[in-house]
Amino acid sequence: DNTDFWRVNDNRFYRESTFENIDSLFQTYENNIYKGEFYFKRLNVWNLFDKNNNYISYNGNLLAYTNNDLYLNIKNFQLTQIDINDLEDIKNEMKFNINMDDLNINEKAILDIDNNGIMDEIISVSNIVINESIDSENYFNLVYINYNNQRINLFKEEVKVEDLLVVPTYHIKYVLEINGIESIMISERYFSEGGINNVLFQKKNDNFQKVL
Repeated sequence: DNTDFWRVNDNRFYRESTFENIDSLFQTYENNIYKGEFYFKRLNVWNLFDKNNNYISYNGNLLAYTNNDLYLNIKNFQLTQIDINDLEDIKNEMKFNINMDDLNINEKAILDIDNNGIMDEIISVSNIVINESIDSENYFNLVYINYNNQRINLFKEEVKVEDLLVVPTYHIKYVLEINGIESIMISERYFSEGGINNVLFQKKNDNFQKVL
């Protein structure tokens, strides 16, 4: 999304406040598929160039990293939508009635996060929408994982009407291993600022904790 630039020092992630061009080849993925090694130059957006300085076009989401002792394994998955059983679980979690048609965000990823043969699920749902014709008493964001038969909430937010313009909604972006650690990247999208910010969760002690 042309948004984030991170560094890793001593196994910790740091978000850089400014973008810069780096004279290094990046291992580059486009929409979860490996694309190759490219140089990145920042203009209005990130631009890709090959080793011969030829411009390389792309269409979709990019994730790229330099080789400096950082190993990434990108998981492949397709986003679907929740089913009736998921909806009942969501209503029990939020403690109020929710209709499928009210969901503005309805995303579900099914994959084996830790390669143990058990399929896991990541679900992101929200009924937050800026529309004067829609009136709800209960606005919410909920992102959770069904992981090895354990439920883990990443985000659970009840949102007041007066806060609708300043809270984000959440989208499932990437599931990956970073140096052998299971990781999940979620994007935050803001209505009022039009901004996008990425959040990284990593597995620690059979839980997923926000690390950036």
